[in-house]
Amino acid sequence: LHKLIHETTKTLDGRSNMLRLDISRIAGGLNALYRQQENRLNHCDQAIRLLDPLNVLKRGYSITYLDEKAVRDSAELQGGDIISTKVYKGSPIRRRSPNLKGLSGKLSPVRQTLMSLPKR
Repeated sequence: LHKLIHETTKTLDGRSNMLRLDISRIAGGLNALYRQQENRLNHCDQAIRLLDPLNVLKRGYSITYLDEKAVRDSAELQGGDIISTKVYKGSPIRRRSPNLKGLSGKLSPVRQTLMSLPKR
């Protein structure tokens, strides 16, 4: 009986140690996974902040609108369209777009808009 109790206790101690080791490995893996996901979230947050239109404007860019939609291609514009250009500070600038025939693909809409503004 004593030998049976001893063998059972020994087996239980061994299994208990294996269980503690497994728990430790799982906890370490979960911590690593948590840190990885936290870094990923921080990276996404930073990318979102950098691409926020307001922050883009802060860096000196402008956004030109036609019918309240951002102009992505100068081919969207025709001479005489009413466009507005938003900059970081100040009111939006409203102008009639110049005749852009022959310029499409050579200048960006922003540069075309800026070139059409009166000189100061």
